[in-house]
Amino acid sequence: MLRTIIALTCVVLEATTVIAQTCEPAVGTKGQADVRLIVQSLYAGDVDVVLKYTHPVVIKMQGGQDAARRAVTAAVALMQKNNMKLESLSFPAEPTCLAGTNRQFIIVPTLSVIESAGQRFESLNFQLGAAESSDGHWTYVEGSRVNAENVQVLFPGFPRNYRFPPIYRKRL
Repeated sequence: MLRTIIALTCVVLEATTVIAQTCEPAVGTKGQADVRLIVQSLYAGDVDVVLKYTHPVVIKMQGGQDAARRAVTAAVALMQKNNMKLESLSFPAEPTCLAGTNRQFIIVPTLSVIESAGQRFESLNFQLGAAESSDGHWTYVEGSRVNAENVQVLFPGFPRNYRFPPIYRKRL
């Protein structure tokens, strides 16, 4: 009986092992292009583009489309008031693709340098993208807000036991 339980436990653990892989070139390139567009649009104040690529769960959690628009507009106004400028955006590692239940996921690592009021800051972060298996439109969540505890709320079916990339922010 104990052997059967151990064997079943091993099968279950094996089935939930995360299979993360470097994305196929076209998917990785699209993920990076999407993220570049989102970040540049945020700093340019293009709320429509930012919302187009914001995952629907995030919009719902903010109280719907109108509330999300107000939140992004307020964030842009604060960035402009503080004269925040995107100095550079790069991709320090290749995107990682994961298959979840009924969705595909992409992790796009980012490294940005932001200038504000004469100070410069470096941010290592990532964007977590999701696409329904049947369509090719990716929507994203800013990575510093995602962790092992809340990812299932945002994305039910996200592979368990995935270790998210490290993040940091530091003054240069």
